[in-house]
Amino acid sequence: MAETLHSTRNRILSDSADLGHIPSKHYPSAGEPERSNLSSSIQYEGKHSNEQYARSSIANKKLPEDEQDMDVSFDLSKFLGPEPGAMLYRSPVTMRWAYLALLISISLTLAVLQEFLFQRSWKNGGLIVFKFVQNVSVNQYFLWRYAPTLVLVVFGLMVEATDYEMKRLQPYYCMTRQEGASADESMLVEPFSLWTYLTNPRLIGLRIFVSRTMTLLATLAVPTLQSASLSLIQDEQFKQHVVVNYVWSRLLSAALCLIAVLVFTILFRNSRDRSGLLAPPRGIATTGKMINRGQMLMICKDLELAHPDTIRKTFRQNRYYLRHSSIHREKIKNSVAYVGPQHSGENPHPFMLRWEPLSVFVAYLVIVLVIFTIVIFTQANNALQVVPWLLTALAVVIKLVWSMIDEQVRLVEPYYILSARHAKAQVLLLDYTGTTTIEMPFKALSDRRFLLLGISINSLLVEVLTVCMSSFKVKGTNFEHHNVDAISNPPTSEETFNSFWISFILAIVILNSLSVFCSIVWLNRRRRFLSQLPGTLATSLILIYQNKFLFDLVGTERLNMEEMEHRLVTSGKKFGLGWFRGRDGELHFGIDEEELSASAKSLSRPVVDSASSAG
Repeated sequence: MAETLHSTRNRILSDSADLGHIPSKHYPSAGEPERSNLSSSIQYEGKHSNEQYARSSIANKKLPEDEQDMDVSFDLSKFLGPEPGAMLYRSPVTMRWAYLALLISISLTLAVLQEFLFQRSWKNGGLIVFKFVQNVSVNQYFLWRYAPTLVLVVFGLMVEATDYEMKRLQPYYCMTRQEGASADESMLVEPFSLWTYLTNPRLIGLRIFVSRTMTLLATLAVPTLQSASLSLIQDEQFKQHVVVNYVWSRLLSAALCLIAVLVFTILFRNSRDRSGLLAPPRGIATTGKMINRGQMLMICKDLELAHPDTIRKTFRQNRYYLRHSSIHREKIKNSVAYVGPQHSGENPHPFMLRWEPLSVFVAYLVIVLVIFTIVIFTQANNALQVVPWLLTALAVVIKLVWSMIDEQVRLVEPYYILSARHAKAQVLLLDYTGTTTIEMPFKALSDRRFLLLGISINSLLVEVLTVCMSSFKVKGTNFEHHNVDAISNPPTSEETFNSFWISFILAIVILNSLSVFCSIVWLNRRRRFLSQLPGTLATSLILIYQNKFLFDLVGTERLNMEEMEHRLVTSGKKFGLGWFRGRDGELHFGIDEEELSASAKSLSRPVVDSASSAG
C-alpha cells in the first residue's frame, strides 16, 4: 500500500509539473534522503509549495478504487530536513539529569535540615540563647540573621536557571512528539508570560506549569516562610531565645519537599522526551532556518497587522511537527479557514512596559518605602511581632513584579535594536530570555546594552533587598546613636548598630534604584514598534515569512551557533524592523535586510514608490 501511495504521489506531482504549476522535481523513494534544491519551498510559496500542492492534488483528484479510502498523509521526516544520522542538540546543563538531581538533593537536604533545626530548638529551648545581641559571636550572628536567606536566594537562582531553559524549549518538545502538537502547545504558547501562568495556566502546558510552580515556590514562598520560621522570645530572666516556629517550619519543609517532587517530574519528562533540535533555539534566525523547508510560510499571509483572534484561529487549523530541526504543519481535517478582523485593535506593546503598570509599580515602591520607614521608626513596629513576615512579603511582591519587567525587556530587546535600523547580523541570534540572572549583567555589558545592564543589576539587587528586609524586626529609634548600651539598646533587640544601618541604607538605595529604572524603562521603551505581541513562535514567523534573508538560511539546519553567526556576518548585510518589499513584491511589516521601505515608527502601511524601493 505504501508503494502504491508513493507512486500515486509522484504521478500527481509529475502531472502538475507538466501543467506548469510547480517545478519538476525528483521525489525520493521512502527512506532515501531528499537531494533537491533546498530553496524550492521559498521560491514558490506564492503559489503552492511542492508538498502542499501534492496534498491538495491528492485531495481533489479521482483515485483508483483501491486507493480512495487510503490515508493520504505522508511521513514528512523521511523527505525533509537533515539526514536522520545528524547529531541532536544536547539539552542545556541546567536541564540535564545531573543538575536536576542536584536540585532534588539540595531541596531534600534543606527540608531535612529545617526539621533538624526545629527538633533541636524544641529540645534545647532555642538555637541561640543570649541576653544582649553584642554577646553573640559574629559567626553565630551571621548564621542566624543572613545565612538562611542567602542560601535560599542562591537556591532560587539555581531553580530559575532551569526554568529559563524549560520555557525556551517547551514548544519544541511538544512538536517532537509523534502525534505533533496543536497550535496552542507550540506556535501560540507564551512560555515567558507569567500573566498567562497566573490567569490561564492550561495554555502554557504541563511542563511549563510545573517549572513555573517550582520557581515561584523557590523564589517567593520559601524565603517568606523561612523569614517567618525564626522568632525571638524572652524568658523570665530576660534572656533571648532564637526559636523555630512549629507551623512556619513545617510549611517550609513541605514547600521544599514539593519543589523536589516537581523537579523530579521534570527529570522524568525530560528522560522520555527529546527537543528534536540540532542546535540551541536562539534568536530570530533560528526560527527562520527551521521553517524554510517545512511548508510554514504561506500560513502567515496577511497576518502582520491582523487581530490576535485571527492569528490564533488561523494557526489552530494545523498540527505542527519538528523533524530533523525543521518545523512542518499538517492541516487538521474538516478545519475551516477563518476570516476575521484584518487589523488589530489591541496594543501589541508588552504589558509591563506600558505607562499604566509601570506607574502603578512605582507607586507601590513609594508606598513600601513609606511603610518600611514607619514600621521601623514608630510604634507601628509592634506589627512585626504579630506578622513577622510582613516586610519579607512586601519585598517578595517587588521581586515578582520586577521579574516580569526584566523578562519583557529581555524579550523585546532584539526587536528594539532592529527597529533602530541597520543592525548587525548578530542581532538575529540574540536571545536574552535564556540567560540566567547571574550571567545577564556580563552579557549585557559585552553587548553594550546599558539599559539591560541596569535592569539585570537591579534584578540582583532585588535578591539583596529580600535579605535586608527579612532581617528587620526591631525599632530603629534604638540605633540613633553609635554608643548604644544595654539601656538604649534593650535586650529584645536582634540587631547591632552596624548591621541595622547597613541593611536599612541598602534597602532604601535599592527601592529608589528600582523606581528610577522603572522611569528609564518607560522613557526608552514606551514607543510601540511591533505589530504583534512578541514571545511566540507564531509572532517570529509572521515577522520573517516574506523576508529575503531566508535564502541565506537555506541548508543551515545542522549549523551550530558559531557557524550560523559566521555565515550571517560574512554576508555583510544589515537588518531592520519595518516596512519592506517581500519576495512577492508587496509591502510587508517585519524583519528584513536593509534597505527597508519605511521604519517601524508607524504601523500604518506607507505609500512607497515601487521603483524606488525595489532595491
